[in-house]
Amino acid sequence: LRHRRRRHARAHARAAIARGREAQHSLQPWSILAGGLLLCSLLGAFLLTMTGRAEHVRQQVRQRTLELSAIFDNAVDAILIFNDQGQIEHANPAAQQLFGYGPQLQSIEIEQLLPRLSSNEALQASLGQGIETIGRHASKHDLELEISLSRYALPGRQRYICMLHEI
Repeated sequence: LRHRRRRHARAHARAAIARGREAQHSLQPWSILAGGLLLCSLLGAFLLTMTGRAEHVRQQVRQRTLELSAIFDNAVDAILIFNDQGQIEHANPAAQQLFGYGPQLQSIEIEQLLPRLSSNEALQASLGQGIETIGRHASKHDLELEISLSRYALPGRQRYICMLHEI
């Protein structure tokens, strides 16, 4: 009788272990699925956060660009931006009016408008200080001007900003 009970207890224990393994095997796919869903949810939340931040940065860049354009376009003083070869790249409306040119002012060399800045040495010597000089109007008459010149660098290129007004 004891022997039979032991055998029965062992069989019962084996069956319980087998049921535990089956339960463990049946839970394994569910735990993998739950882990995958959790990972996808976290990744989705991260991407939404990053997209929101990127959109916020894009919005700030648009806002700053609009502000700078408004300042440039509405400044009372004339502003010329030119490259290190002397080619005018940007001219605000006040500069176009001062020199008697329209948008074509952007295709003119700086030395045509400000002969004093015709050499690189003169350009470098004029940096960072207010100077009085003669400018050339589109109708070929002289303009007495006060100018200030500064320089800024962007990756791979250098630009000059010339702010000027008539004396």
